[in-house]
Amino acid sequence: MKAGRLRRGAAIGAAACLLVAGSVLAVPAIAVPLTDEIVWSENFTSQPTDANNVASSLGDFGYTAGDTWQAGQGNCNGWVLNYNSSSPGDGCDSGGGVDANGTTRTGMWFAQRMATVLGIMQGLTGVDGGTDSPTTNSAVVALTNGGTTNPQTAGFQFEASGLVPAVPGHYYSVLANFTQVHCPGDPGSTAAWTTASETVYLVVDGVAQPAAGDGTLAGGVSICSDPQSTTMTPADGLGGVTDWGGMVFHDLTLVSNPVLATTNDPIGLQIFNAQSDFRGNDLAFDNLRIIDVTDAMPPPAPNPSLLLAQAADPSTVTSTADVVQYQFTITNTGNVPISEVGIYEASPSEGNTSTGTLSTIRCQQTTLAAGESTTCTAAYTPSNADIGAGGWSNVAMAMGLTDGATSPTVSNVSTLQVGVTSGGQGGGGGQDGTGDGSGSQSGDQSGGQSGGQSGGQSDGTGGQGGGSADQTGSQSAQSGASVGQGGVSNDQDGASSQDSSFHVWIDTGGVLAPQPASDGQIEWKAGTPLGFLDRRRRLD
Repeated sequence: MKAGRLRRGAAIGAAACLLVAGSVLAVPAIAVPLTDEIVWSENFTSQPTDANNVASSLGDFGYTAGDTWQAGQGNCNGWVLNYNSSSPGDGCDSGGGVDANGTTRTGMWFAQRMATVLGIMQGLTGVDGGTDSPTTNSAVVALTNGGTTNPQTAGFQFEASGLVPAVPGHYYSVLANFTQVHCPGDPGSTAAWTTASETVYLVVDGVAQPAAGDGTLAGGVSICSDPQSTTMTPADGLGGVTDWGGMVFHDLTLVSNPVLATTNDPIGLQIFNAQSDFRGNDLAFDNLRIIDVTDAMPPPAPNPSLLLAQAADPSTVTSTADVVQYQFTITNTGNVPISEVGIYEASPSEGNTSTGTLSTIRCQQTTLAAGESTTCTAAYTPSNADIGAGGWSNVAMAMGLTDGATSPTVSNVSTLQVGVTSGGQGGGGGQDGTGDGSGSQSGDQSGGQSGGQSGGQSDGTGGQGGGSADQTGSQSAQSGASVGQGGVSNDQDGASSQDSSFHVWIDTGGVLAPQPASDGQIEWKAGTPLGFLDRRRRLD
């Protein structure tokens, strides 16, 4: 197991084409970096397979495979070997099928040549026995030689975990070289020959995510027929191999879809073959790489979005003397900065039932980077009508501008409920100021005005009415109501409004440009013509 550059400095080969093989996801095309961005690689040379020509199991490398795909199951699967390796047995010495000339060969004969072809795919061109010879290349082979005695099953041909820590926010892709023989339609083929169906999973954020293929027989990557597969029919003597048997090798350098990491959990890699037929389905793979492709990804499409939540302190009042502190929390839930951030207070026709006095809404900051939040505050003094109604609703939205925009980004509609807990109307005082102190009105949901109002001019005492109200608490709600006569609908996820009926107006001439101000406070108000919005600075 190695991290770093490609093996022996070899290029990826023409078969890659820098395209996603077997793609089942709609992803942007990327130009995959092939050198310094490799964060993990495995070329299966850390065991003495090359030097001593001894076949090693995947387990010798610290990797695992599914039951019928691992070494020792009698299927000639899960072995790492090269052209010069001696047979490990395990079903490799039994009939592996016929070559293109109709000659019956052992499974080991095909395994040795597939490993050599994978060396040729990596650019190894030396003569047999040399350090740059494709016959020294080691690969994982799978000959599915169990037949009906030890039938093959679909399963994982390769599993590795904890390979390298991920970087949150980075994208990762897999590169791997595959080759297969005995594909349907090859010389000497029968109707029973099948193609492998591969799915490559990247384990990111602790979850195995399909990066190429979808895990099904029909949706996996076909080594035989994938659009990016190429064929090779080596001439006898190529790479030092005297007898190639006229075989056709189907070669694929698989480049997977990019997968986004959101945590630093270590990355894992899995290769799954959904083909369970032992006829055909003979393949080998090598040169596995995990690549950080973040720098090659196209920038995401701008997606401005704001989310607004409200809170009130206190959440219930008893009289017009109780001043309520509003808190507005605005979060930039999009992926671009938003400036001119402020609060738009809805009108009565838009569901706002408050009739008291609201101070200037002041925000800690008016420009938000993606993911950033700010808090705005204001003081609200309720009116007699608010108290008499038993409470009120404050309906608001957050708004702001992205770079170059002439219409605002509009948040969800946030509705805040403030309740009233109050007694009945206080008893009136007599001329002597004594008052009878009796409540003239029982406290129901609408409440009465606070008792104890001045009962007379002498001693100012008065009765205090009793009662309670059942409307309590402060509730911040998000609704999908249509807001304003401009007709912008805002849903609960805080998606930005793109409705053309909203415009930013600075002055009566409709000049669409920022307006400087001394304190940076912004108030979004209903403007002229009716149904448009006017962005104005509050300087008070």
